[in-house]
Amino acid sequence: MFFRTSLIVAAGILASCSSPKTSLTPKAEFSGDWEEFERLAKRNRTRVALPPFETTPQASLDAITAATADADARLDTIGIIKPSEATFDNTIGALDDLAFDLSLVANRTYMLKETSENAEHRAQATEAIKQFDEWAVGLDYREDVYRVVKAYADSSPRLSGEAKRLLEQTLRDYRRAGLHLAKAERDEVERLRKELSAATTEFGTNITNAKKELKFTGAQLEGLPESFLEQVKTGDDEYTLQANVTFHYLNVMRSAKPEATRKRISGERKRLAREKNIPLLKTVLQLRANIATKLGYKTWADYRCEVKMAGNGTTAREFLMDLKRGLEPKWQSELAQFTELKRRETGDANATLKMWDAFYYMNLLKKEKYS
Repeated sequence: MFFRTSLIVAAGILASCSSPKTSLTPKAEFSGDWEEFERLAKRNRTRVALPPFETTPQASLDAITAATADADARLDTIGIIKPSEATFDNTIGALDDLAFDLSLVANRTYMLKETSENAEHRAQATEAIKQFDEWAVGLDYREDVYRVVKAYADSSPRLSGEAKRLLEQTLRDYRRAGLHLAKAERDEVERLRKELSAATTEFGTNITNAKKELKFTGAQLEGLPESFLEQVKTGDDEYTLQANVTFHYLNVMRSAKPEATRKRISGERKRLAREKNIPLLKTVLQLRANIATKLGYKTWADYRCEVKMAGNGTTAREFLMDLKRGLEPKWQSELAQFTELKRRETGDANATLKMWDAFYYMNLLKKEKYS
């Protein structure tokens, strides 16, 4: 709740807001100097920090362990506040500060999980994220902290602006976690959410770790730039590509003239981690449906969209369908152009555009019209 586990790696690492403020100082010119940035942030009661990335596998796990231990201690402090002594700063503001500190550690650990060149470090960072995600779900169910926050809210504090909104969102998130339910039902929702968190982390990790090596001849890679072919050449007229490596995949999809080559790498990329992830996907979908039902929502889409501009799944779907209807004429026009290019290039007057053709003919059209 207070720490949103949908991690915003780039922006969230660099800067995040501390306790909300009700007024801002006038805008000032910013030269780009970090120390100046910190001073400007402090003037506006905003905390910023640069991430000190962990450099060893164990360091990532230690960082998460230390961060959650520190957070637990701070939550314990909030949990024993007497209702008569509760203020915005020692309840909602303290939770917001805690979320900021957690985000610094979790975001950079997530980034290392996805991008470290060290396989052991990626594996340890993955375990650290699993540990953190389970802990983060439990954060919503600290009844001692909830009682203090609820007591403060019930005192009808006179708040405005960001402070008022943060209090409202905090209470909303407690409701979305099931704090209004009987204890047995609440415990079940917590258990399901922890299972869902573990399953989604495993799903993403399987894709990250999946590898598929494909070998091609020079003729099968006709159209690709020589500079790229030199990088992937592994033998006499042998070129080895990785379907899981994005720049390998995109180079082929945009430039490989043989349709069979594009079809092959496209299919293999879509099948990455299939054996492990199809059962997991079924588990994720069932868990989502169960959580939504137990919390009183018709669908998972309604649950997820409640905090978005759409408000519910039906509105979100209608928006997408309206977009589709509005864009359909333009898409059909472009589809006709791509199809004409394919028929001209292949000499087949009946050729139709396939999924694996899209990037190639988009690229070809741009070259013909704009290069």
